[in-house]
Amino acid sequence: MIAVLTSDLVKSKEIPFNKRRVLLNAHKKWIKGQGDKFEIFRGDSIQGTIKTYQNSLSKALELITLTILLKAEIRISIGIGSIEFNANKVVESDGIAFRLSGDRLNKMHHEQRIIISTESKFTNDILHTISTLLNGILTKWSSEQAEAIYYSLIGDNQEAISHKLKISQSAVNQRLKAANWNDINYTNQWFINNIEALCQL
Repeated sequence: MIAVLTSDLVKSKEIPFNKRRVLLNAHKKWIKGQGDKFEIFRGDSIQGTIKTYQNSLSKALELITLTILLKAEIRISIGIGSIEFNANKVVESDGIAFRLSGDRLNKMHHEQRIIISTESKFTNDILHTISTLLNGILTKWSSEQAEAIYYSLIGDNQEAISHKLKISQSAVNQRLKAANWNDINYTNQWFINNIEALCQL
């Protein structure tokens, strides 16, 4: 069992070239910091495999917040399942996880930003509910709120974030509260703890 993450920028053709270059460099830097294999294709899309699939939601949220803090939007589809053919290049690999991830990305509505799919309809109903709630929260984030969420996701506490952003700790706290960080963190931890059991249903 593995997770495949596939993403593309929202309305990428409307993004000015200089801003697209900034986004591309930021995404390349994020990919470089991952232990898993990720690749950029078509200039505005990312695909990667996440061996510890329990961490796939966290990785998706990192990529979403990183993109929002740069004042752009991204759609992400996570497929959890098997891999039948593991090529040297991620985009040339194949399997259930790849098909779930790619197919669902193509079927996402314009307002959706994240979707998670498995082979189980029962599990997908639960994950659809979670995705819907997450979409309702993260589509309202400002770039400043997304930035605070991003650093929280990678493990920084509020004091460390305040030093990085050169703002007060209370300002960090306000941004996290406004962005519903506690709900995001609870959902992410629930996913980490329960997705393995859900995938066996």
